[in-house]
Amino acid sequence: HPGDVVFVTGKPNKLIYLEEYNVSVFKKTGSEITCGSFICGTHEGPVTTIRPSPNGSFSYQFVIPDSVSSVGKYEVTVESDFEIKKLVFDVVLPSEIEKPAQTIIEKVNSLPDDSISIDTRQKQFDSLEAGPRVLMGSLVTSARGEEPNVNLRVVSESGVCVIGPEDSCLVRDSTRKPGEIYDVVEVDGIALKVRYSGPDARVEKFSILPESPTSMLPDSIWGVQVVKDDQVSRLYYKINYSTLE
Repeated sequence: HPGDVVFVTGKPNKLIYLEEYNVSVFKKTGSEITCGSFICGTHEGPVTTIRPSPNGSFSYQFVIPDSVSSVGKYEVTVESDFEIKKLVFDVVLPSEIEKPAQTIIEKVNSLPDDSISIDTRQKQFDSLEAGPRVLMGSLVTSARGEEPNVNLRVVSESGVCVIGPEDSCLVRDSTRKPGEIYDVVEVDGIALKVRYSGPDARVEKFSILPESPTSMLPDSIWGVQVVKDDQVSRLYYKINYSTLE
């Protein structure tokens, strides 16, 4: 905001000797000649020379003028002996900042049942409207060695098997792969990110959330079934809700 202080800090990723850093901050006007995502040239604003600390780090403070005219995009340029780095930040009026959504967590613990229904419809918490963002669950099998014989099946309200041991289920095995932790599947026209520990884990875990970072889970009833004989198991689940404007 206008009147705030911007702190710029940094250090080399290797222990090397540096004589100085040259730092400048300036407000962009939109008329500058650009080179890709950054402005051409080394420094566009007044330059401050800073001596590094013994470990090579530096810090710099920039006071944003306390005026409406300060609103806009700014660029920080830091030059050392071997490289030039540029960063951009925005100055906005307080009223322009969106209020972040609150997260409300609803938990249900230690269910021995082999079939339960989970309601992920939009609801109200203390006069706050909230939408379901993430559904998570854990299945614990008491007897060791019985994990392969006790498995989860998660089914959408329309009857699509999202997680389960059958060939018809969209996710059957662990979704953890090199560089990935989710599978993206389509259920009733909605792309969902599904994370699953796999059927043989001591604690069988899953999470389901929309692929879009701004979307909520559909208003629906999910069916969670525990596929087992007479083994003792406990199911835990929780729903993360995000408040809506």
